[in-house]
Amino acid sequence: MKIVKYLSDTEIMNWNNRLENTPYIVIPRYHTHSSFPTIVFKQKTTTGLGNFLNDPQSEVITLDPHMKFQFSFSVAKNRVDNFFNIFNKWFSKIETKTYFQDRSNREKIDDIEVSDSIIKSKKQIEHKVKEKEYTKFIYYFEGHLSSIMAYVMFLEDSIDIFSSIWGYDESGSEHLLTKFNIGDCVTKVGDQSEDYLILDFEPIKSGKDFSLDYEICKMITKGQIIKYGNSEVVKEKDITWSRNNRIDDILDN
Repeated sequence: MKIVKYLSDTEIMNWNNRLENTPYIVIPRYHTHSSFPTIVFKQKTTTGLGNFLNDPQSEVITLDPHMKFQFSFSVAKNRVDNFFNIFNKWFSKIETKTYFQDRSNREKIDDIEVSDSIIKSKKQIEHKVKEKEYTKFIYYFEGHLSSIMAYVMFLEDSIDIFSSIWGYDESGSEHLLTKFNIGDCVTKVGDQSEDYLILDFEPIKSGKDFSLDYEICKMITKGQIIKYGNSEVVKEKDITWSRNNRIDDILDN
């Protein structure tokens, strides 16, 4: 199932909090040429008597501005690889487009290019929170604002997906928040004659909220060899525990 990635109206508008110390604002606009809100960029202009933060302002539509932006977050040190596995799988094309209309009412609608090329540098810092070791990542972006918005969206989405899988208590102990984990053996509800192996989590995004489905494949055992059928995505309510909880249990039989 293809998951469409795009910036929602709310996500676009929320960027104005990050842009409050710049001369730019962003607004969503729907257009017949796109199924999702496009991004319109506006530049604040002033009377010229002072800076744009204090003077009376007007706004004019502008092209996608070039700017710098810093974004940072921390991940539990033992889960850094897991986080970037999620990010690399989630990172893809974004369907959101930018919109510009000049004074002659000519429209310009462009795709958003999102790639690592806008990362000018990146730092890692090890630190602790209540005895739990974390790795802090600091990204320094430079490029078109739309590209930065898209890249940060993929990072924030990955953070939300990660937080749906693992949680931490006040002592720093890690807890799996999902009913099943990758590598678990399950069966389908109502038919326990076949065993399935959970291959991966399959995140589903609705607006800004996430839920998790599971990618599974049928296990066809033959002695010490396990053959697999085609994979499919199922909801948590549609699967239950197998008699053999882990693949190791089957191999030992």
